[in-house]
Order: sequence, then structure tokens, then C-alpha cells
Amino acid sequence: MVIEGVVAATGLKFGASHPVQAAFLNSLLLAQQPRGNLYDLYAGWLSRIEALLAGRLTGVFSAIEDGEAIEERRKALEEHKRLSQEAARLKGLAGRAKQLRQKVDLNNQLQLVNDKLLRQRNILVGGA
Repeated sequence: MVIEGVVAATGLKFGASHPVQAAFLNSLLLAQQPRGNLYDLYAGWLSRIEALLAGRLTGVFSAIEDGEAIEERRKALEEHKRLSQEAARLKGLAGRAKQLRQKVDLNNQLQLVNDKLLRQRNILVGGA
């Protein structure tokens, strides 16, 4: 087996009362995982970690089993990460811009990126 990508979730606190984290930890029980083979188990846990990452963005933990939906969520998480980095870059540039026209242009670009971030969040929640 070759691992194509590494997914990590940091900042877990045992005993924490955050509903997304609690749902994530409960979903890791072996009885709730696919048990066809070790790859299925690994894929199930990987899907749960991605659900946690999506839940941190949306406030909703959703452990899904459908392969297409999992792949759509994976792509939305990647795009959300990319857009978040772009938004941070544009915000920094806008803060350092000297000319008003340049600030306006950068803020317009930032607004477009924020709109795209909102669309990705809606995909992660389960909407279109």
C-alpha cells in the first residue's frame, strides 16, 4: 500500500466538550469503521479526520461513507486551504499598499476570494 497524501488534525483535547470534536472521537470506534481489510479501515479513519477538519470550518461533524461525497469534501478542503492562503496574502498586500487605487483593487480581489471561500464552506456543509 502506498499512502498518497497525509492528513493531520492537531489541537485535539481529550475531555473537551466541543461537539465537533466529541462526534469525531466517537466516530473512531472500531465497530463504526469499515472492516473489509486494513485499507478500508485506513480509508475510514482518513475520512473521519477530513470530516473533523470540515467540521472545524462548518461547526458540523458529518462522517459520510459515499466515495463520491468523500472525494468532493476532500477537494473542497484543499480548495478552502488554498483560498485561505490567498486571502491572507491579499490582506497583507492591501495592508501594505500605499496608493488608494491599489488598496481598492486588492480589497476587491479579497472580496472575490472570500465569496469563493463561502461557496467552499457551503459545499463542506453539504450544500451546493
